[in-house]
Amino acid sequence: MTGSLVLADPSPPRRPRIPRLLRQAAFRRYWSAQTVSLFGDQITVLAVPLLAVLAFNAGPAEMGYLTAAALLPNLFFSMPAGAWVDRYPRRRQVMIVADVGRAGLLLAVPLLWWADVLNLPLLCAVTFLIGVFSMFFEVAHVSLFASLVRRQEYVDANSLVNGSRAMADVAGPRTDAPGRSPVDPVRRYQGKSDVGGRNLPSVLCE
Repeated sequence: MTGSLVLADPSPPRRPRIPRLLRQAAFRRYWSAQTVSLFGDQITVLAVPLLAVLAFNAGPAEMGYLTAAALLPNLFFSMPAGAWVDRYPRRRQVMIVADVGRAGLLLAVPLLWWADVLNLPLLCAVTFLIGVFSMFFEVAHVSLFASLVRRQEYVDANSLVNGSRAMADVAGPRTDAPGRSPVDPVRRYQGKSDVGGRNLPSVLCE
């Protein structure tokens, strides 16, 4: 008896599955803005202390002052800012203003350097103001997240945001390797690819 072997057609290759949340325009804008801002934050964490050390010969005490200036806004203002943001209906606008403020302050650093007025106390003041804007951004993004995502999708949404955070933690500092001269950290602020410029695309995403 002669039998015939019938070969089944190979199934077509599966296309990469886009997470359902990223198919929602509102969450996609939120996630894109968060990703860009997280990369900018990581570069700031390296670039500002590097500038203080290489340009102003900052020692342990001065670096402590710089770190304290960045953290003081969270210590003193986070609770009243969180209460205000929770009652404020336009949280997205708060995030946009915070990102524009951070970008403006960071882009002001090379201008102050070129004007020969940048010093360590002024850098601490800039760092403090960046911390204020960052604190408002963080409290607004938490409230906005809760309004964009349904409770049953919290795990998926957090996975996407934390994935961006992990990528920024690993890749962000690598884009700002130590320079050879004190001027190099300041030069890294120039252009769209640098610290201030990285916050501006997040404004467009929001």
